[in-house]
Amino acid sequence: MGQSPLPGPNPHIPVLVTNTGISKMLFDEAPKTDRSDLYDFREEQDSFLRALKEGARLVTIVGLRRTGKSSLLLTGLSETDQPSLIIDARGFAQSPVISRADFFSAFERTLNDFIASRTKWGGRILDALKSIRGVEVSSGPPPAVSLSWGRSSKETADLPGLFASLGKVAESHKTRFVIAFDEAQEFRRLAGYDLAKILAHVYDYIPSVQLVLTGSQVGFLHEFLGVEDAKAPLYGRVRVEIRTPRLTKDQARDFLEKGFAQIKVKPDPKHLDSAIEKLDGIIGWLTFLGATARRSRKFTEETIDQTLEEASRLAASEVMNFLEIRQIAKVRYLAILTRLAHGTASWSDLKRSVQAEEGRSVSDYVFSSLLSNLVKATLASKSQDGSYSIEDPVLIHALNSGALRA
Repeated sequence: MGQSPLPGPNPHIPVLVTNTGISKMLFDEAPKTDRSDLYDFREEQDSFLRALKEGARLVTIVGLRRTGKSSLLLTGLSETDQPSLIIDARGFAQSPVISRADFFSAFERTLNDFIASRTKWGGRILDALKSIRGVEVSSGPPPAVSLSWGRSSKETADLPGLFASLGKVAESHKTRFVIAFDEAQEFRRLAGYDLAKILAHVYDYIPSVQLVLTGSQVGFLHEFLGVEDAKAPLYGRVRVEIRTPRLTKDQARDFLEKGFAQIKVKPDPKHLDSAIEKLDGIIGWLTFLGATARRSRKFTEETIDQTLEEASRLAASEVMNFLEIRQIAKVRYLAILTRLAHGTASWSDLKRSVQAEEGRSVSDYVFSSLLSNLVKATLASKSQDGSYSIEDPVLIHALNSGALRA
């Protein structure tokens, strides 16, 4: 998980890091953009900043959903003077196929937002992009770029050339440009355009551009990167991988106590125990609990149950996004997840559950593919002894409460 944490009173218990001495709200639900808003992540943050400083060509930030990947990315980039773009793929989660037009539109919006907000760099970038094929530059107001996504490569914006131009602008100012893709595994479904091949070209030939990819579906992100596929464009490229952790019970309690102190709510210890038991150490769910308590100005068992119900609906919607593009096997996926919601199970147990649900046999190959996809999506996990489980207690509650149905 990176280098050892910085020296402190106790490096094993996270602390609220502040730059100003004024505590910020831990229970704010939006991704954090400043280290002072983070509950520690000291080790992971230092590893990320070190990778950027040392010129790492490819950095991946991975972890379960709601363990702080986007916050780590945003706060890290806020602490460096490097210019950066973040292309967010989360909006494509329900799309069976991502069109080239959709991808270039998303990239165009991100680039124009950067030009509008970073006036120091905007003019230089507009000048640099004027000669790139498929890029139209408008002086405005407001100044902006338009990217072509034509049917052929000659009619499509020259993305490698665009990246090279961004790199040259950064290099002329003795820095590097960071291009980040949030939930990058979604771009596996990009049709008619090999993004992994483009990123491999950037890695090999544009040293002034650093690539950062985040992913909560870790197996699918590794598949996109070709970690185990020698024929994949990015196979064999050195990468720095940073994992966002789930909190221990002591850390979860410390996080909640600090957050409640900020909103001036005195928590009952027994309610803290209950919250940690039901939500575990996933910081996003603990933050959601704190935000609920912050709105109502109280923290009771009812607050915990309300949070669990609302969080379960969110978890269920994310599973439905996963199933939206896998309709043919939807019933089978839900049968596997429903069985896992009742506890750890073996491969054989899970296969029997699927066959019992359908009333017919399912081939080993087909079943293994289904289970592998759930693990790649981190909806299920596989232990060293070969058994399977669900790590997210909220997802377990969603399945057991009937929030997810075929």
